[in-house]
Amino acid sequence: MALFEARRALLAREAEAAKLRASEAFLHSVLAASPDCIKVLDLDGRLSSMNGPGLRAMDVDAFADIAGSYWQAFWPGAGQTKARAALATARRGGTGHFEGWASTLRGVLKFWDVSVTAIRGADGKPDRLLAVSRDRTQERLAAERQAALTSLGDRLRDLADAHAVQAIVTETAGQALGLSRAAFGAVDPSGNGISFEREWTRPGQRSLVGHHRYADYGSYVDDLRRGETVVVSDVRTDPRTAATHEAPGRLDIGALVNVPAMAEGRLIGVLCLHDAAPRAWTADAVAFAQALAERARLALARIAAEEQRQLRTQEVGHRLKNILAMVQAVATQTLRSADTVAAASEVLAGRLAALGQSHDLLLDGEMGAGSIHDVVTRALPLHVDATGRFDISGPEVLVGGQVALSLSLMLHELATNAAKYGALSNAAGRVAVVWQVREAGAGARLRLTWTERGGPPVTPPARKGFGTRLIERGLAGQVGGEVELSYPPTGHVFAIEAPLAAFRAGLGAAEEAHDHP
Repeated sequence: MALFEARRALLAREAEAAKLRASEAFLHSVLAASPDCIKVLDLDGRLSSMNGPGLRAMDVDAFADIAGSYWQAFWPGAGQTKARAALATARRGGTGHFEGWASTLRGVLKFWDVSVTAIRGADGKPDRLLAVSRDRTQERLAAERQAALTSLGDRLRDLADAHAVQAIVTETAGQALGLSRAAFGAVDPSGNGISFEREWTRPGQRSLVGHHRYADYGSYVDDLRRGETVVVSDVRTDPRTAATHEAPGRLDIGALVNVPAMAEGRLIGVLCLHDAAPRAWTADAVAFAQALAERARLALARIAAEEQRQLRTQEVGHRLKNILAMVQAVATQTLRSADTVAAASEVLAGRLAALGQSHDLLLDGEMGAGSIHDVVTRALPLHVDATGRFDISGPEVLVGGQVALSLSLMLHELATNAAKYGALSNAAGRVAVVWQVREAGAGARLRLTWTERGGPPVTPPARKGFGTRLIERGLAGQVGGEVELSYPPTGHVFAIEAPLAAFRAGLGAAEEAHDHP
């Protein structure tokens, strides 16, 4: 009988042990299936165990590497204070809860939602602690980025300065994405280079400000021209940047995202985001960058439109003054050279009619493509006459319609100033308009010079006038030209130089085929 009872007791214990093993196996499978980082701690917060997904989430190769470590020590700064408070709450039988940023063992910063509860012993008192941490990084980043976009929209709404827009957009990008550098650059007229005037950087980063050739940094400029965002996780291995990775490396660029800003199908700017180390860019981060670039483009377009409106308003007033000045100059010159009042009246009427026709042509924008010589003579009908007031010379060069219009407006501006203050304000002054083509082929450049002589002595102006700004923003801005102004005592000298291809923009294939400068 005693033997029977002993055997029954042994079988019962084995059954209980089997149930316990099954329960532990089930618990292990549950913990392994959970995406959370689940830890068992002693009452002081030392790590006793961690589930497999938790080890992977924390970049832990083996639990032995962290066994016995104080869990609260993994939290930096204020996060450690929150962790200690959660442990204290759990030891009292409550549930401690907090959220915060903490790094994995490989230094990857993550945002965690944490709960800490007590595991009670046989006596019902807290014996150990259970800490469950859920990775909420993507949700947190999404919320922060949405808040950043909302704040950005509010900040951009009333800005009237393009540089301020660039500064705010790059700061928002840099801080929200944890970058080493963010910069917004303007693409040059050739489309092969980009210039940066403003940037945001982490302390110690080298500056990107200045002009850069795309060819020095990779082979992805065609992607940008098509309006495609360029994403490079590692400049050393990506086929678009591997051959030129030393240039980005000198600027501490390990990974990059370039978001194009397009206008009427043309690349006008790029939002450049850099990380000093290789980085796997998430789809959310790229989408956020694209949203930033679009907001920057809209803000800059609004500012440019307002500047253009103000410029037109100023230009109307300026041209009205110039018309009156030109009428006065024409009348003075006509009366000075006329023998009789009747002759003066006839000549004056003809010249005023020519002046009106010239201004109608310019204001209507009906200037077609043509040779530079024809554009000059059409723009200066009042002065290109037998008296030799103008010396016009240069090779046969065709220019596009919009360039011809801008060139005509520039010549009118120069002629008006000459009639008011310079060589055309007296009877003896003359003006030479000369152009020449330097070099040949794709690198050819055209230089046009306006040189006055025989007028009153010239002194440099105390400040840059509106007319000068019109010239710089007009033809020079259209062809990407370099402007030179000088004021020797003998007379005002103006020169503009730009790629020949920029002057010829807008020509048809047939016109280009017959243009041999």
